Amino acid sequence: MSEYTTPIDEASARMLMTMLESAAQDVRSWLAARHRGSSGGGEVTAEVGPTGVLTGLTIQEQARRRLDASTLGDRVVAAVRAAEAAERAAYAQRFPGRLR
Repeated sequence: MSEYTTPIDEASARMLMTMLESAAQDVRSWLAARHRGSSGGGEVTAEVGPTGVLTGLTIQEQARRRLDASTLGDRVVAAVRAAEAAERAAYAQRFPGRLR
């Protein structure tokens, strides 16, 4: 099997490099993004990274005092799911037509 190479002119090479640099910047930006979701009227807020990994969770003090453990757990799960949904929506908007 032989290899074929096609010479590329300088303008095309510059354009290709610009496109690659732009794509790399898009990836860096996406990897730095955080997405939030909340439940219970904002009593619980979750934050996820670009792959859906939980990176933050905030529970307001009044919720910790007022809610029983089961209800608070339900609110945490709902907030995490909302954050994950926000991440999926942002991915679909930023990278339309691309499957994960």
